[in-house]
Amino acid sequence: MTLWVMASASAMSAMTFAGSTGSSEGRNAVGDLSARFAEHSTLHVSGDALRMKTVGAFDWTRRRGWSTTTTAGTPAATLRIVQLGDFCWRRFGGGGWRRSRATDVDRLCDAAAFADPATIVGELRPIADRWRKTGTSSIDGVVVTHYAGSIHIGAAVSGPFDLWVDDRGIVRREIFHHGNLHDGSVTRRDYYDFGTRVVVTAPKGTK
Repeated sequence: MTLWVMASASAMSAMTFAGSTGSSEGRNAVGDLSARFAEHSTLHVSGDALRMKTVGAFDWTRRRGWSTTTTAGTPAATLRIVQLGDFCWRRFGGGGWRRSRATDVDRLCDAAAFADPATIVGELRPIADRWRKTGTSSIDGVVVTHYAGSIHIGAAVSGPFDLWVDDRGIVRREIFHHGNLHDGSVTRRDYYDFGTRVVVTAPKGTK
């Protein structure tokens, strides 16, 4: 049950950017781009609350990185993803690693886990029902502009969002609401440590 929830949440987040046509233009506009990220989600499934945390790092220029998603519970469930170019590795819990290829339109192993912060605004704004600037603030010493809006793509992806964007158009923080308090989710993601060197290796014991 917990692993199903993890997979469903990832798919729901990826659907937010269903209108994406590729992220190479956005990356070229800002040059090399890499960062760490941390995401916290609360999912409401039939009235029960499940909490998930994702941490990782990714280099969007070289398409390599990793993420670890943990769902609270007894026992806790963990999904690990590694990407090296066109190759992907996934492992659920204590199981073995399974290798596949990146087939996403942006050549990513997981569009939700490795969402490119340089292209989120360009992908989201054309399909948003509302879009407004609410002011400016600071995140990690960087001045950002706060945008708020809403999106509706079928029943699975529906609700308000907030983005905090720097002067290069890179998202530093995002908050999305989907569904309602009975069956829905709230997700907050922060991008930080931009320019970090991302080093990953192919996991051993791959099937």
